Amino acid sequence: MFTSPDSRTLPFLSLQFAPSLQPLSFLSTSRRSSMKPKTYSNESGLTLIEVTLVVAVLLGLISVLFLGVAAYKKGSSRASCILNMTTMQKAVRSYANLYQLDVGDTISKMQLVGPDKMIETEPVCPAEGVYTYNATIPPVGSVFLTCEINGMEDHKPNSTTGW
Repeated sequence: MFTSPDSRTLPFLSLQFAPSLQPLSFLSTSRRSSMKPKTYSNESGLTLIEVTLVVAVLLGLISVLFLGVAAYKKGSSRASCILNMTTMQKAVRSYANLYQLDVGDTISKMQLVGPDKMIETEPVCPAEGVYTYNATIPPVGSVFLTCEINGMEDHKPNSTTGW
């Protein structure tokens, strides 16, 4: 029989184990006792109060966002309405120059708005206001078109100098 200086040799196969391997170590009883069910700590995760607080903060931020959007929409509608007024004012001035009309001469919406006229389509207030047209060509600095929303003149331009 062949013997080797290493005592971990199998005599019938002449194979050597690696120094780190132990034969049949999975049968030992010490390993079975170390397999305990995993327990979870009570410290991980969020409490109900913390989750409620996070939801409350997010709802507060969303409400501020909605208030900002509403204010933006109101300002946007006002700016669009004033833009409609300036466009109509430019159409009145252009029509008056083209047909050599003076301040105080009569003019109607039908002469300005329509196909092949100064403005193709009639302007509409984005905030559902009502436009009132002047019957005469206004002097410089006064408007031809005004917008009223429920009796309020919210869409009145700050300055009409040069109009």
